[in-house]
Amino acid sequence: MPGTYRTRQADEFGSNPGKWPVIYLILPVTNSLRGAIRDVDLLEPFAIDAARPRQQSAAFFMGAHGLHKNRLAEAVVCVLRLDPGMWATQATYESLFPDVDSDPIYRWMLHLKQRYATGMIGRFLNEVSHFEFGVKLS
Repeated sequence: MPGTYRTRQADEFGSNPGKWPVIYLILPVTNSLRGAIRDVDLLEPFAIDAARPRQQSAAFFMGAHGLHKNRLAEAVVCVLRLDPGMWATQATYESLFPDVDSDPIYRWMLHLKQRYATGMIGRFLNEVSHFEFGVKLS
């Protein structure tokens, strides 16, 4: 679905709070969940530079498979629904979403998306959008 990625104006969110932006706060409150949340720096020994998750201060959740498909829900401690409006932040689009030249993992995922355009994996990879400095390319 090609088009332009842009900041939505407050009046575009409508009056339905279910359509407003949401932030999930994750805190592993049990010992069994602490080991499931992994820092992206753990990928460095494998020569994997995960620029995007590192710049977003993100982490990976491990172990959501089999009987544990919803383990991450056990770690959600708060859900913040933001009223539409202007929110002050120090982040820029470029700081949160490094381009393909700065993020080898993102570049690799886009390569896989082209290589496996069909089939089961193609349906999954089709969700990977190509964003670059505010413009959604594909």
